Amino acid sequence: MAAVARVLGDFFLPASGPLVAAAAILLVVLSATTGLRIRGAAAWIWLALTAAVLGLVVVTCFAIAPVPPLPTGASPADSAVGITGAAGVLFFAFLGFERLTAPAEERDRVPWAAVKRGVVISFVLLTAVLAVVTAALVHQLGWSRLALSPTPIRDVLTAAAASELAPLISVGAAVALLPVLLAGLEAIRSTALALVQEGDLPRGLGRRSGAGTPYLLDVGAGVAAVAVALLVDPVTAMAFAACSLLVHYAFANAGARLLLADAGGWPMRAACLGMGVSVVIAMSMPISAMLATLVVVFIGPLATGGVSRRWR
Repeated sequence: MAAVARVLGDFFLPASGPLVAAAAILLVVLSATTGLRIRGAAAWIWLALTAAVLGLVVVTCFAIAPVPPLPTGASPADSAVGITGAAGVLFFAFLGFERLTAPAEERDRVPWAAVKRGVVISFVLLTAVLAVVTAALVHQLGWSRLALSPTPIRDVLTAAAASELAPLISVGAAVALLPVLLAGLEAIRSTALALVQEGDLPRGLGRRSGAGTPYLLDVGAGVAAVAVALLVDPVTAMAFAACSLLVHYAFANAGARLLLADAGGWPMRAACLGMGVSVVIAMSMPISAMLATLVVVFIGPLATGGVSRRWR
């Protein structure tokens, strides 16, 4: 949530990115606590807005002749660890992908056949969008400028002599990211409620508001996200979030392997492959991200174990 909010803040008001990020998180927490959920026609409208913003950037990149490439000397050889590490940061784009198989509410579950179809279609579409946007940025900026740019979507408009579109793109991108923040909060809520029900977190955290939402969990997650957004730059936050997500997927695939042995539905080797790839990519991430994730992996069970019924 902190990483997404910082990107939102840097798009909307670069000079005050951290403050805008904090305000966006508090707005989302307030909206979620009152029971707001973006679904149906509203979800399709937001998806169309996101596609329109990305489409405008792609068309601009390919419609205008690219700037001359930067002069480069002898470039270092490509490293396998560097490539997999970059893939780990790019994995942040798949944040929330598990929501297809683990919805926030039990009533949102759909038949297994629809889940399999949705996973495949979503993965293919997201990969295609990433490929097209990356190709457009590389075409206009080149590899060197793209690697050096902290905000490539905005910088590519300047390079393409389309800086007058920057305010429109920035506002559109910021608005499009709001549902992502809301989905992130719902994911935190879903996991935390499961821990409360299992007795791994205090029962009081599951207290519901008048709208039926666990407001203490929402506020706690929001305050933590605001603190990270104010103190950590977005690239570092993305690396940490991506590394944590990869560790989560490694454990999820390990569990899925055992479930598939009994239930079937997908071959067990798919879960083994997912677990292996998640571990390899996570171990290629920056040292700071790995250490922070390791701290969370150790502190999380110890903290919840202190209040768990099984430890009393």
